[in-house]
Amino acid sequence: MKNRSQHAITSTINIDEKWSHAHLPALALQMTVENCFKHNSLTTENPLLINIETTSDGYVEISNNIQSKISEIEKSVKGIELIQKRYKLMNINEGVRIDREVDSKMRILLVEDETHTAALLKEIIEQKDDCHVVKILETVVDTVFYLSGNQDELDLCFFDIQLADRDSFEIFRHVDVVLPIIFCTSFDEYAMKAIKNNGIDYVLKPFKEEGIHSALDKYIKLVSKILKGNSSPITFENLNSSKQQSNFLTHFRGKTMIKRIDEVALFYIKNEIVYLVTFDGEKFPLHKKMEHLESICDPKQFYRVNRLMLLSREAIVSFESLLSRKNYLLT
Repeated sequence: MKNRSQHAITSTINIDEKWSHAHLPALALQMTVENCFKHNSLTTENPLLINIETTSDGYVEISNNIQSKISEIEKSVKGIELIQKRYKLMNINEGVRIDREVDSKMRILLVEDETHTAALLKEIIEQKDDCHVVKILETVVDTVFYLSGNQDELDLCFFDIQLADRDSFEIFRHVDVVLPIIFCTSFDEYAMKAIKNNGIDYVLKPFKEEGIHSALDKYIKLVSKILKGNSSPITFENLNSSKQQSNFLTHFRGKTMIKRIDEVALFYIKNEIVYLVTFDGEKFPLHKKMEHLESICDPKQFYRVNRLMLLSREAIVSFESLLSRKNYLLT
C-alpha cells in the first residue's frame, strides 16, 4: 500500500526490543492494519497516519487519524471476531482491545466548490488550535452521502450556499442534518432560510479572519451554554449583537458589488424591483423586499417615506408640509 499510495500514507513503527521474542496470531497485525485503509480515505493533501508501537503492558497498539470516506462501506466485525477467537485458543481472553479516542479538537466539515476559497477557509479555521477540518466536499450529492454515515464524527459544518450542482439547502431534503451550520456565501438574501436550516451564523464573502473566528467563537459559546444546562433560550438573534446590516451585496454587469450602508442614499421600488441608490448616483438592483430592508436598517439613519421608498436621513436637505397633508422632501 505504501508503494502504491506514496505520500498518501505515513507510517511509523516502534517496537520495544524486550518484546521481540513475542508472537502474534497469524494475520492479526495485517487484518488490523487493513481496517485502517478500509474505513479511511487517503490523499497526498490529507495523508493517512498509521502508528504501530508496543505498550508497557505488552500490547501492540495500532492507531490512525480518522478520515472517514464519503460513502462509508458497511461495517463488519468479522475480522476482529476471528482474531479474538484465535487469542482465546491461546487462553487469552482480552487479546484485542479497541479504543476510539475522542479528539479534543473541534471536527469541522467544509462544503465549498471553489478550491481556492476552500483552502483559504481551511487555513483560517485551523489558525485556531482547537479546530480541525476533517473533510472538504464540493457538491450536494457528495455531502448527502457523507453526512448519511458520518455525522457522529463531526461537530460543526461550514456550508457555501451556491454549489456547482445546486444550492446547499437541497442537502436538508435528503438527509436529516443534526449538526449546527455556519453558512458562507456572497449573497445575503438567504439569512432567514439559513436560520431555519440549523444555521447558527451567516458569514458574507469575501470573508475575513475575524469574521470566521467570531463565528467559531459563537459556536463554542453555544455548546458551553448547553453543556452547563443553561435554562435561558439560545437563539440565532441573541448570538448576534445586532440584526442591523452594515453592507449589501448586489450584482452589476456580471460582478458582485459590496455597498456599505453609509454609501446608500435611498432604496426605492420601480416595476416591482427594489433598487439601491448611492450618494454618487449609482443604482443597483436588490433581490429583497422593502419591508425586509426597513427591518435591517437603523431607524435613526433611514426613514420610510412611503411604501415605495426608504430614504437615508443624510440625503434629506429640507422638507415642508403641504396642504394635502403630504410632506415635500428635497434631497
